[in-house]
Amino acid sequence: TTEFAFHDFHIHIRFHEVHLDSHNGRFEAFYKQIEDMKFAVSNNIKDGKNDRIFDFEELSNILENDLNIIFANPKRTVNSLTVTVDMNQEPNDELALLDHTAVFQCLEEFLSENGRRLKVQTLNIQFYEYEHVWSILLHLEPGTLQSLNLEYSYRICNASLDYFDEVFQTEQWKALKEFESYSILFRWEYLPDFAHFDRVEMFTVEQFGVERTLLRNPSLDQFTFYIGTWRTHPHSPVDIINHRHNFYNYAKPSEPGWIYFPYPESDKKLALKIDYEYMIFRGPCYVARDDDDKEKVEEDEDEEENHV
Repeated sequence: TTEFAFHDFHIHIRFHEVHLDSHNGRFEAFYKQIEDMKFAVSNNIKDGKNDRIFDFEELSNILENDLNIIFANPKRTVNSLTVTVDMNQEPNDELALLDHTAVFQCLEEFLSENGRRLKVQTLNIQFYEYEHVWSILLHLEPGTLQSLNLEYSYRICNASLDYFDEVFQTEQWKALKEFESYSILFRWEYLPDFAHFDRVEMFTVEQFGVERTLLRNPSLDQFTFYIGTWRTHPHSPVDIINHRHNFYNYAKPSEPGWIYFPYPESDKKLALKIDYEYMIFRGPCYVARDDDDKEKVEEDEDEEENHV
């Protein structure tokens, strides 16, 4: 009997690869497609042989067995579950779509037959079909799942929130704390479905009216939107905001460009900065991260080079 006394599993399912990893070498399984519907498998919890060849049906059985080992203990928590597409394939490639759908079907069958919700902290999905998102999301334990990162596989267009009504109603969505996607176009009418998050990063091209809803969430960390280059627009978002609220508050010289909105019946502030292509809200529970200002710094450097 194999016993595991750790909780740092990462499961990465790629278009032509599946990687199960405990990050300490005690559990590792790696499956890689070597030709059409043929897979080479290396797995240190079976008989120790490497590069065994299986077809897709056999791979599905092996993957199911290995996932059962990981989730056999109902108390075990998986750090991350990632399902992505091979980026070397064209998104409109029919074979890529069919193969990718087959992987989702394999995973969904395992989750459905498992009979209980799995403990996963972070879910990362690169999807072709909207059904792929909730086919996995519904089988994860609400509350344990803290973070959801989504990427739409068709690079030439953005996904629409119009198809996410079913997701918004799930227990899992309502209990999430963090959300990130720069390939799903945000629209303001959906803001109430995102207001409970502590941290959000999304893409939007629309203006404006977000601050009033965010002021209802005193545990907000950071809410970030990609809005495109506004400096070429005759009416910048900052001017629009100032016209609406009739005030600027640059009370902190060390943080020029921030506007502060007071929380109701509180001395806490909601900070807003619109810099280059990003609209950034920071709430009372903001926690600095290493990459928060990375894009801003890179754009500053690019501008300096252009002016040399």
